[in-house]
Amino acid sequence: MKVIQICNYFADFKGSFINQLELLADKIKRSGGQCTFIFPKQAKELLWCTDLQMRHKIYFVSCINWRTRNVVKKELVSIFNIEKPNLIHSHFDGYDVSISKVSPFNSVQIYHRHNEFDVSNLTWYKKLYALAHIKYKMYYLRNGGYSIFISEDMYSEFLSKQYVKKEKAKIIFNGISTFSLENHKVTFKIFDKKVVFSLIGNWHRKGGDIIFEAIKTINENENKVI
Repeated sequence: MKVIQICNYFADFKGSFINQLELLADKIKRSGGQCTFIFPKQAKELLWCTDLQMRHKIYFVSCINWRTRNVVKKELVSIFNIEKPNLIHSHFDGYDVSISKVSPFNSVQIYHRHNEFDVSNLTWYKKLYALAHIKYKMYYLRNGGYSIFISEDMYSEFLSKQYVKKEKAKIIFNGISTFSLENHKVTFKIFDKKVVFSLIGNWHRKGGDIIFEAIKTINENENKVI
């Protein structure tokens, strides 16, 4: 299987997101498949991206906006003609509509919903435009590919607004790899009780309630945590 991961991501630091993508790419490779990445051109000179290029094949396309959307479609067509992907997995919105318009007919598209469409801070006229654009975009996509959500809250909201079809939507909760912590155990203070430590930027959207459910389950099994 040939998989393309297209990510509208060009942050200065790779974070858990890129770590998890690389773990997934390695797993696909071990299964006999191939995983190729596509990032915006803004990511090309970033340290994490140059490091990633040493181990994986990466293409770069223009940053998506209304002025560049036709250019982006041409760039994607060129890449898809070369790679001939079976599965195209998009992250962080942006490129979704372009992907749906130019993907090979026999490929599967997956749209990974990492973010809500928050328009609360926009002025009223920009909010109206943004909501109309979101509605057009989601109704265009809902009949095509599949959507992955990172929380129950976001999944329920998209279903209630009929942005996605239930049979084409799935929840896969966010998580991080703890491998990077293994060499730093000596720096952690040892407590008598187990400790759950969490940093969550958006509690409800990230599914922070799962932590409380986990603690409840652990405590029921007489493994007290604080």
